[in-house]
Amino acid sequence: MKQVLSMILALCLTLSLCACGSAPKAAEEPTAAASPVESTPPATEIPMDPGSRILQNCSGSPSSAFFTQYATSDITAITFLDSPDLIAGISGVDVSRDNDHSVFACVIEEGDSVHLYLYGSGGVVAPKDCNCLFTDYVNLESIDFGGCFDTSGVTSMNGMFLNCRKLETVDLSCFDTSAVQDMSFLFAGCTSLKEVNLSSFDTGNVQSMTQMFAGAEALTNVDIPNLSTESLEEAQDFMEAGCTLNGLPWKFTLASLQQ
Repeated sequence: MKQVLSMILALCLTLSLCACGSAPKAAEEPTAAASPVESTPPATEIPMDPGSRILQNCSGSPSSAFFTQYATSDITAITFLDSPDLIAGISGVDVSRDNDHSVFACVIEEGDSVHLYLYGSGGVVAPKDCNCLFTDYVNLESIDFGGCFDTSGVTSMNGMFLNCRKLETVDLSCFDTSAVQDMSFLFAGCTSLKEVNLSSFDTGNVQSMTQMFAGAEALTNVDIPNLSTESLEEAQDFMEAGCTLNGLPWKFTLASLQQ
C-alpha cells in the first residue's frame, strides 16, 4: 500500500512540475501613446515649391482675404515678399493658382494693424486676370509690392483697387503693364487717394480706361509719363472733373494724344 501511495504522490508532483514549466505568456506590447492632434504646419515647414508662383485671384470670395480667416474689411496693410524668412514660424495658406505650394498668404495682427502678407520664393506672379483683386478692402491703408509682384502677363486690371476707401498713396512703379488691355475702374471709389505713382505704366495696348479714377475725389493730378492712347476705345468719366492728367484737363490730354 505504501508503495502505491508513493507512486501516486510522485505522479502528482510530476504533473505539478509540468504545469509550472509550461511556456510563459508572451509579454504584452505596451499600449501605443495617443497621436498628437496635428496643427497647421508653420509656413517655414511647408515645402515651398518654386512652381509657377502665380497668385490665385480670390476675388470670388469677398468675405475672406485670400482664404484666410480674416475678411477683406479686416485688412489694413498688405505686403508682398520674395521670401518667407521675415515671417518665419507663421502659418500660411496656399494661395497659388496651381495649388503647387509656390505662393502663400498669412495674416499677422500688429497692434491696431491687421497685416496680410503674400509671398513666394523669388516673388509672386500676378494672375493674367487681376479683375477686382483687391476690391472692397475698405480699410486698407497701405499696400507695398516691393518689386515682388510680376505683372508682365496681366491683361486686365479692371476694378483691381475698387473701393479701397482708406488708401491714400499707392506706388505701382514696379508694374509692367505692357500687356494690359483693360484698366477701367482701376481706382474707382478710392475716395482718400491723394497720390499714385504710375511712372512705369505702358498703356499702348489699353482699350478701356472707363472710370479709371471715378470717385477718387482727393486726387488733384495723375502723371502717366508714358501715356499712349493708340489702342484706347473707351474712357468715359475717366476721372473727377477737378483732377488733371499730366497737368492738364484729362479730356484735353486724351484728345490731344488721339489726334
